[in-house]
Amino acid sequence: MRPPARKEPSILLRLWQVVVQRTLIPVRSLLLLGLGCIVCSMGGVALVHYAKQHPYFAATDIVVSTDGRLTPDEIKQWTGVTPGMNIIALDVQAVEQRLRQHPWVHTAGVTREFPQRIYLTIHERHPIARIRRPEATYLDGNGDSFAAPASSVHDLPYVSGLERVPLETQTVRTVLAGARLCLSLIQEWNVALSEIHWNDQRGYTLFLSDRQVAIRLGQQIRPTVFVLMQRVLERWPQDRRATVFDARFTDQIVASPYPVSLDKGKKRKRVQHLLSTGGHVPSLRRGPNSHA
Repeated sequence: MRPPARKEPSILLRLWQVVVQRTLIPVRSLLLLGLGCIVCSMGGVALVHYAKQHPYFAATDIVVSTDGRLTPDEIKQWTGVTPGMNIIALDVQAVEQRLRQHPWVHTAGVTREFPQRIYLTIHERHPIARIRRPEATYLDGNGDSFAAPASSVHDLPYVSGLERVPLETQTVRTVLAGARLCLSLIQEWNVALSEIHWNDQRGYTLFLSDRQVAIRLGQQIRPTVFVLMQRVLERWPQDRRATVFDARFTDQIVASPYPVSLDKGKKRKRVQHLLSTGGHVPSLRRGPNSHA
């Protein structure tokens, strides 16, 4: 006898089998891939943890690069980075942030070279003037002010008249930008600058240290005036008695003799007070004002 004929599955059943088969294959693949990732991740975490403890990655060389007055030892002490630290466990961003908090540091970068070297790269602030305030405050080459412990930098000119105002205001920043421009333009004069004084009503007044001269510039810093003033100073004897130059005009500079020496303590302060407040500058009996 013939065996009974097997009943063919219905079309619906065959479609269901195909759908299940094609669905399970990607799911199985995803499950296997996810399981592999978990294993690798756990293995990677364990490997990193092991490397953070391994002496092979202990720093033996800390290279410090700086362009200013800070010594490598001072920088290392400030950051807390020392030989023997594990460079994998080193928090690079935290060290960079710590470096930027130093008053003399302008920018900082920290990099690692495996297996045992750390680089600390520093760009310092370079002061071009000292701002006269109760605390040691400086003006750098970018026109920014910063407070820092008194440094070994000497012979910096002073910027005065800002002793009692916040340095963060836009007005003061504009004044300091003008002072920076003054310092840049005066380099062509080949003279020593003692002080840049600012007054809200009278503007800028310059005091030279190598001769008894004060120069009124007014509210605006005009490069053309500095060119004209340079020609005047080239012909002005250094031993001539105290003189005030008024350079607020367009095409002339007015020279007024002053009857006191500008390098005498109290008398110099009196001159500065008169110039900054607009007080009258008396003329000598020798004659009227001269024009340069």
